[in-house]
Amino acid sequence: ALVAGIRAKISDRIRQASQPAEAVAGCAAALRASLPLLAEAPVQLATGRDAPAMTTVATVAETLQTLLALVPFLPPDPGRARLFDELTGVFRDAIAAFDARDTVLLGDLLEYEAAPRIAALLPLLEGTPA
Repeated sequence: ALVAGIRAKISDRIRQASQPAEAVAGCAAALRASLPLLAEAPVQLATGRDAPAMTTVATVAETLQTLLALVPFLPPDPGRARLFDELTGVFRDAIAAFDARDTVLLGDLLEYEAAPRIAALLPLLEGTPA
């Protein structure tokens, strides 16, 4: 099962590299769909429903990781680069909050730090004006 999972991940990366525009569009759609879920995460964390909140975090982080692999295929954009840097810091802080079991801080980071930056990043990925 582990080897099959690794094969699937490698196949996905090869497909994404061969069709970067489609891969970026797919990532943008996934991020757009995750915004309402990020807004729900603080309530989930506060009410002991950590699993769905952490699933959202893992999904968003994996999508952002995929986007980072696609950045070389995108035209340079300083705004996009800044948002990626900021999101890296937010998720670093989110990991620290998770390790400290500080669900209040984790929820705040997701709702007030990650979600607005992802919303600002979407137009830069979708080619629409901000």
